Amino acid sequence: MRIAHLTFSLITLLATNSLAEPMPGDQLPPSAREQALGGSIPSMCDNLDAIFCNPAGIGGLNADTSNKSWFRKLYYPHVTASSNENLYKTINDIRKVNAGTDSEAGRMVVADNAGKRQYGRANFFAGGIVRRFAVVGFSDAQVSAIPRVDDSNIIDYKYLSLSGGGIGGSYQSSNNMFNVGYFGYYADLKTSSNLISYDSVIDNVLRQENLKDNAQLFNGFGHNIGVGIRPSKSLEPSIGISATNVGDTTFKRDGEELEGEVSEVKIKQKVNASYSVSPYLGKKLSKYIKLTPLIAASDLTNDGLEIRHKVSYGIELAIAGEGSFASLSLRYGRNLGGSSYGALLNGGLIGLEISNGYSIIDRHAATIEYEKRLVGSVFVNLAEF
Repeated sequence: MRIAHLTFSLITLLATNSLAEPMPGDQLPPSAREQALGGSIPSMCDNLDAIFCNPAGIGGLNADTSNKSWFRKLYYPHVTASSNENLYKTINDIRKVNAGTDSEAGRMVVADNAGKRQYGRANFFAGGIVRRFAVVGFSDAQVSAIPRVDDSNIIDYKYLSLSGGGIGGSYQSSNNMFNVGYFGYYADLKTSSNLISYDSVIDNVLRQENLKDNAQLFNGFGHNIGVGIRPSKSLEPSIGISATNVGDTTFKRDGEELEGEVSEVKIKQKVNASYSVSPYLGKKLSKYIKLTPLIAASDLTNDGLEIRHKVSYGIELAIAGEGSFASLSLRYGRNLGGSSYGALLNGGLIGLEISNGYSIIDRHAATIEYEKRLVGSVFVNLAEF
């Protein structure tokens, strides 16, 4: 028990991004498919990920109502976890030096990671899609900490969580060439930040007290909209445009505001667009294989972000199905940070997605930095009816 507790404490302590602060503006949930393809994919979102990627894809893109699996599904649960390479290395270091049973060894691991950028995040969501209507609940948590370079016993510790639920839906034209969608949600946003000692971090009671004493709670409503256009059946070109947190989502403080505390937190509006095509591979091959290259531009309304940081491209090879409904998909993408890749294995009842690629740490920072992150998702499809 002691081994598991101390190991968990050290992992929690060392999850961080470059600013030592989780940013609430990231897509929720983090999509393994999106990262594998290099960036935003609003022309390809066709599953539960559509609620935050492009609500026009709720119920499927180019969905044929004779195929019920496109538009009637029940997912419970859908779990995603992500980290950067530094966190992965830290976990291995903890195991190598037996830090789970030796607190001094754990202290050495922390000292070795002083000032180093690491990142950890996990979320859970469940939902159902009936025809083109979706009901989804979600919970997302990020934790960060940077051991100080001058004194690694002092940890700059921060925590952020977002949990709530929402409803939405989409409309598809009779010729399957146009989709429009909306998803609205209500969520509680909780933040906590403080300088904390190493001894307080590994002590479960002290750590929980610190989080509670420094917690700030906010709540608010957010709105996501999107469109999908397929102007021709030849090559199946698709244009997707989405806007998440339209007009900026403002989370207002829940409870009394104390001196030095903020009254609200804002998640900036984010506009994304992408264009994809699916070439015809022949009568027999096209029944089993679909190849879809795309080019995308993300965060178009962020004037502080240069265009080179907004553009990405990728390609997806789907086997025995298409999009998120394929039995197997292989993905590759690239943005200014570097190459990314990933895969989907869909067993019907249970599916697995993984990706390894580059993400921008903070899109509103003066200096843009990329970080390589690992993302893994496991989902259970309880029913198709």
